[in-house]
Amino acid sequence: HLGYRDIPIDIYDSRAHLVARYPYRSADWAVGIGVQAGSFINAELELNFEYMDIEPEVAIPDPVLFPSWKNRLRTLRFSNIIDQRDNTLIPRRGYMLSAKYEGSFVQLLSSDRYYKFNIIFENYLPLTARHTVRFYGFYGQASQDIPVYKNFYLGGPKNFVGLEYFQLTGQKIGIVRLDWRYRFSDRWYGTLIANSAYDERRQNERIVGGTFRWMHALGAALTLDTPFGPFEVTYAYNFNSFYANKNNESYLYFRAGYNF
Repeated sequence: HLGYRDIPIDIYDSRAHLVARYPYRSADWAVGIGVQAGSFINAELELNFEYMDIEPEVAIPDPVLFPSWKNRLRTLRFSNIIDQRDNTLIPRRGYMLSAKYEGSFVQLLSSDRYYKFNIIFENYLPLTARHTVRFYGFYGQASQDIPVYKNFYLGGPKNFVGLEYFQLTGQKIGIVRLDWRYRFSDRWYGTLIANSAYDERRQNERIVGGTFRWMHALGAALTLDTPFGPFEVTYAYNFNSFYANKNNESYLYFRAGYNF
């Protein structure tokens, strides 16, 4: 495949202050093989070549704390998805299991050496014609020396509510979540959310204060199913946070349309 990305990555300190922004610009291409067997196996193995041009946007340049990258990465990537859900947008039954691995090694003559992998599991159980329960789990782990632009960046209504978008970042992250969804009509749905997250994060080889522990949050969502995709508003409240001044905070999220 051929690809290009230009997506900003925000770096926060232990008090959730934005200290740097990295416009992640890169072009990549890959060669590989794929195997598909119904909905049980959808596996891909590829050798990826990525060419980066990442410069930090900071008030005072500091190449030690906030370096720039013009690396040439060669990574081995593997992914497999088992999707048994009855609907990809608003499922009522079935499960989805996803596993991904990415490694950059000396043998590939890559600019950086690291690895990362994650596993995602979703299971939908219909209790009655109107009630559906969703169990969600995420586990991701990366090498301690992974560059900051390859960390996990999560947070938001798709995976964890209780932080800003992509504020759940680190080298090791675990998420457990329970959703209870009620169907008001053919188009309107309401959802109650309870989730917890574990985070281990290091910056410049130092442990970031507030991490290496669990945080907990609750939420509620209202969804409208339309021909243009679901429109959803989610409110969340956290009881504690990985960031020192973000305990007992409220958040509002909005999603609209299809995700590709």
